[in-house]
Amino acid sequence: MSWTPAVRCILWITVLTFALQTYFFPTFDQTFALSYVAAENFSVHQLITYSFMHADFWHLFFNMFLIVIFGMVLERLWGTKRFLIFFAVTAIGAALIQTGVNMYDVYQATGTPFPEVNEQTALLNYIWGDTKNGEFLGTFLSKTIGASGVVFGVLVAFAYLFPREKLYFLLVPIPIPAKWLVIAYVALEAYLAFYASPTDNIAHFAHLGGGLFGFLMARWWKYVDVDRKLPQIR
Repeated sequence: MSWTPAVRCILWITVLTFALQTYFFPTFDQTFALSYVAAENFSVHQLITYSFMHADFWHLFFNMFLIVIFGMVLERLWGTKRFLIFFAVTAIGAALIQTGVNMYDVYQATGTPFPEVNEQTALLNYIWGDTKNGEFLGTFLSKTIGASGVVFGVLVAFAYLFPREKLYFLLVPIPIPAKWLVIAYVALEAYLAFYASPTDNIAHFAHLGGGLFGFLMARWWKYVDVDRKLPQIR
């Protein structure tokens, strides 16, 4: 298998980041994971750096596996520069959507998306089971990591551009058109985003945000490369 340049670069950076993250925990996470926008250690660079970080080996493995399988197809179609732009836009888009949802949750709980919080005291209260402010503190103190939003964008873009391509899902040993498999995945994520258990620590809105921005990027480039030129050809 011939590796495409952008996917190979993303893979190596992500693996190296995971090693550094493991060795320098928790300092590395505090610096590069996506913190709540009003948190003391939030920084703009986290809107992209969080996407190279992962919670454990399997989180890393499955995200990179999907980026390799589907991302290389998109990179060969678009070229390396466009795919890198796509990666950055979907990562930032996923982060912005998740951040917006978190800000709304904090606003609902406190009346402002920028509450004044003593983070050390809040963390101790959260650890000791502050039931009154538990959900709010959980959101305020949370950190988002992982390339799952980018992966979702890659899958949505692939299904949009290759809707009839047959894919095999592990639990269903029959070929399914990419369009229907990804639509089912989007529907599941949308359901979990609104009805997941409070203990669910998966950033479902980041997945949906990555999918949305992935679709918009794929749709725009298809328009620029194909749809806009069709009248001239005719």
